[in-house]
Amino acid sequence: MKLYLSTFFSFYCLLSQAQFLDLTSDWFTEESFFIEQTIQEHKIKSIVISKSNKLDGRYFSSEKDALKYTFNPSGQLMQSLKFISFSSRTDSSSFHFFYNKNKDVFKRVEKEGPFSFTYYFVYQDKKLKKEIKIDNNSPHLDTAYIRFYKHQLVGDNSSKIIYYNSIQRPYQYREDKFDLFGQLVHQKTSLARSLNFTEKKFTYQVNQLTEKRSFTSIGKQQTHLWKYSYKSGILDFIKHYENEVLIEKLGFTYLKNGIVSAIVTRDLKRKSVTIYKLDYNFFD
Repeated sequence: MKLYLSTFFSFYCLLSQAQFLDLTSDWFTEESFFIEQTIQEHKIKSIVISKSNKLDGRYFSSEKDALKYTFNPSGQLMQSLKFISFSSRTDSSSFHFFYNKNKDVFKRVEKEGPFSFTYYFVYQDKKLKKEIKIDNNSPHLDTAYIRFYKHQLVGDNSSKIIYYNSIQRPYQYREDKFDLFGQLVHQKTSLARSLNFTEKKFTYQVNQLTEKRSFTSIGKQQTHLWKYSYKSGILDFIKHYENEVLIEKLGFTYLKNGIVSAIVTRDLKRKSVTIYKLDYNFFD
């Protein structure tokens, strides 16, 4: 039995080291979708993602930078830049992240065109308790909003977050459930003043995510399903379904050190292909 457990956890740790992309987060936004530990282990200083696409029957567009992520030696995201290219110009937005001694983000500065906001985050026991949004363009740095968070344990592997507005009235609830390895398996976000909600479910084999499902009752009801397949413990292919219809396929290529070199997406609705290439800069 001890040998079985030792072998099982060794296999679990080996698979954990192979993970590079965070499959539970949104991709290609100003927030990082990379595993922090892997960024640190590979001493990655920055990642520039370029993008090119084509419709069926046409040529690929020229490559243009879409995103840039800059990290500190601990693998934490320090700055992100997002570029939106038009025929005559390129617009950009930026996020700057600042960390406290506990490695939590205590400040984030966002800039997009003429807009600029600063967010401050207050923690208690490593849990977010308060969020303040400041309009940097207002004459007196007016507060755009204040939010409060209350955390509750619901059983051994479940937790609940209650979101409060500036007058401390609840407006949203979120419940998270985890497996024995601490992996998120179910998340439900509900609005306080309506029956609307969003729900996500995650299925794993050992520690590898094999399926992610999401449903929303807000606005137009939609169900999404992502199926993940692997080769030698490395993410190889993703199929994305909308209301049970396959709408997107994603494939991956890797460098010799196991980090992603490109992500190729096939959009079956738009009948197009997009290639995202990742270029790395490393710490000495």
